[in-house]
Amino acid sequence: MLDVDEGRAIFVQAEEGEPIGAPLDIIIPQYAFWKNEHGEKIPVIVVQAEEAPKMDIFGFRDFAGQSYVCTGPEIELLGTIPPP
Repeated sequence: MLDVDEGRAIFVQAEEGEPIGAPLDIIIPQYAFWKNEHGEKIPVIVVQAEEAPKMDIFGFRDFAGQSYVCTGPEIELLGTIPPP
């Protein structure tokens, strides 16, 4: 999708080629902890958040600049003030 290709989005939720996501009503960007597959809490910055009929999806970057996508239960939103 164009926004992903041009770096304005990390993901696009789509069905049959049509976008189905809508922005979540949260502040973007904001700090968060992402719980990875090993259960570790990794500090990240959320840059995209969307809701769709089946789940909320978050796009974020770690502090090395790597992009990731996860579902709502995997992320702990912290707001706009950096955590200590």
